Amino acid sequence: ASRGGIVFGGGVAAAGAGTAPPAAEAQCERLASAGPFLGPAGTAEWPDGTTAARYAFRHALHRETLAARMPAGRKAEAHRRIGGALERSYGERAAEIGAELALHFEEGGDRARAARYRRVAAETAARRYAFAEAEIHLEKSLELLGGLPASPARNREEQVVQSTLGAVRMATRGYAAPETEHAYVRALEIASDTGDAPSNFGELWGLWGLHLTRAELDRALALCGRIQAIAEASGERHLRLQAHHALWMTHFFRGELAAASRHIEEGEPLYDVVADRNSALTYGHDAKAAAISYRAILLWHFGRIDHALDVASEAVAFARTLGHPMSVAFVLVNVGWLRFLRREPEACHDGAEAVIAYAAEQQVPFWTDHGLLLRGWALGERGERVRGIADIEQGLASMTAIESALGRTVHYANLAMVKAGAGDLGAARVLIERAKELVAATSERYHEPEIHRLDAELTLAEAGRAKRTPRSVRERVEASLHAAIACARRQGARTFELRATTALARFGGEKAGTLRALTDLLAEFPEGSDTADVADARRLLAG
Repeated sequence: ASRGGIVFGGGVAAAGAGTAPPAAEAQCERLASAGPFLGPAGTAEWPDGTTAARYAFRHALHRETLAARMPAGRKAEAHRRIGGALERSYGERAAEIGAELALHFEEGGDRARAARYRRVAAETAARRYAFAEAEIHLEKSLELLGGLPASPARNREEQVVQSTLGAVRMATRGYAAPETEHAYVRALEIASDTGDAPSNFGELWGLWGLHLTRAELDRALALCGRIQAIAEASGERHLRLQAHHALWMTHFFRGELAAASRHIEEGEPLYDVVADRNSALTYGHDAKAAAISYRAILLWHFGRIDHALDVASEAVAFARTLGHPMSVAFVLVNVGWLRFLRREPEACHDGAEAVIAYAAEQQVPFWTDHGLLLRGWALGERGERVRGIADIEQGLASMTAIESALGRTVHYANLAMVKAGAGDLGAARVLIERAKELVAATSERYHEPEIHRLDAELTLAEAGRAKRTPRSVRERVEASLHAAIACARRQGARTFELRATTALARFGGEKAGTLRALTDLLAEFPEGSDTADVADARRLLAG
């Protein structure tokens, strides 16, 4: 009985003692009615229909003392018997008591079954979004597997554990953390003889996410090719969905907006609200929630400024129905990002605060950095530059610690402009140049038009915005703004094109032609009349 827990059933005591349940229950009844150790605790029914009385030790110390006095061999045998009895009784529902079974088989020396039930317990914890608990179970499972001789069955189990651990560590450590990488790489090493098979799709997808998050976009795109080939060859709907998911995110960050939009349009209809509801536990976040939030951001780029907000609200509502913390945080960050793109510091600040609070509440620290980076920009725009700089620098430092680099081009540019506003033009120039270098080195081009425009703004600030700007400075400013416009046109980023064209018209470069171009471009914006970009363009044309 002491090996069954503080509260135990008569059947558990019988299994542990290797005796018949009626006899064990009779003994427990006598002890509960007359002795100082046990008391009655109602009844319980096992899934196989067995009903047995339950008992409880009156004090934890009683149970601990009795358990400690049991000889090691007898203790192990008792645990094996209890584990086996529970496993038989629960049958297909054994996952419900995975942690309990793992403990009994672990104490009983059955490493194989203990490792498997640790993994089952981890999967149950992950479904409750208790990711830290799931990680502990999986690491213990690997420790147990490490004590078993090599065999096909043992290796298959380790592959499943490593793959599951990689998905869990996306939440606990971050998409690009070395620990996440190790789990996926090890899983693929075990499965090396199966190559690019559907059974390895999850591991390849996890490595794709890792390289994307590290801003290794060429490697990410190459993995997309492998992922898509597996999905199309298999014909499986959910694999094709996740292949499109990887492709739309990769193309977006590469500044290939039309391709990103196409993969959302092709991929999102493949989502099944029932079958895919828990897919985020394998892929880190939900595909449909990601699709809706990225569609919102793409709509902003394409000039559908107000419609983008409506779609963003839809993304939040959908993510909250799922309740998956990584998916909710993912969408909240994208909504904050949309507010940043719309140049709405107050709304961006509120969104960033929501991200930071949610990430802390749900223990998904990866997203805290994104909240800090958004809040830092918003504070800088509000004139609170010291606080803004501190937030952005803290966010960037945290990203470095977990080897996350995606978005660094944007955050360097934002930090540059906040520092420029604080008068530190030298540091601002270093940061803008670093952002430009990273664009070339990583192929992260989705924010490239804005980086060129900010480069022009910084060049003017460095020249002191004199009434008569030196010709060399004018040429540099105009070249940067023309580069911004050309880049935005290549990407189809109409709102960035509007912003850069307004800046060029304000500066006075090729004034007549630029004003005509601005007039024509503004006519394509039926939405966003109350946003900064459209209002700026209208004021300039009216003035």
